[in-house]
This record gives sequence, structure tokens and C-alpha cells, in this order.
Amino acid sequence: MPKDAARLLELPGVGRKTASCVMVYSFGIPDIPVDVHMAVVSRRIGLTRETAPDRIRTDLMKKIPKKYWLIVNRLFVRYGKTICRTRKPSCGACCVKDYCDYFRKGCHQRKPTDI
Repeated sequence: MPKDAARLLELPGVGRKTASCVMVYSFGIPDIPVDVHMAVVSRRIGLTRETAPDRIRTDLMKKIPKKYWLIVNRLFVRYGKTICRTRKPSCGACCVKDYCDYFRKGCHQRKPTDI
């Protein structure tokens, strides 16, 4: 298996997220895989306004120091699955709500049909 994201992307069925996951989780090579949890949490806390995964990844790579790239996906995915869920986030249990654009705008009080 190639240890190069560009070569992985040439393989059939391998996209950016998969290539980034292989880099991080198989080879320990710093990268930022972007899935729905990364996207939601990153937008809510103001790290990006983008919706396209490649653009989110670019924003995050500019803002998150490279020394954290190996752990940021795991942290954001876990947080997105337990606290900052896409639907019905647990803002009351969130330890970063004071810094969260989503919380400050009162979005957590809206019904899912209002958002």
C-alpha cells in the first residue's frame, strides 16, 4: 500500500477522506480526515464556514497546528457522536459552548425544522 496520499487517491474507490484516514491511522502521517462530525463540529466552533470537505480540510490545516493533526479527527468524531451531535446537540454538557458560534447564536434552542 502506498504511503503517499496522492498515490492512494489514484486507486479506484479511494477518496480524500479514505486517503487521509490511511495516512493518519495506518501510517501515523499527519493529515486531517474530514467526515460529517469533523465538518459539523468545525463549523459550529467557528473553525470554518465551508461545507465542502476539501475546503474544510484546507481551513483546518491552516488553523490547527500540525502537531495535533494525528488526534484531531479522533477527538472531533468522538465529540460529534456524543456531545455535538448533528441533530439535538447536548449544548448543556458541552465544555466549549462559551466559544461556540452555534451556541452563541442560540441555534441549540431551535427545533430541527427551524435550522
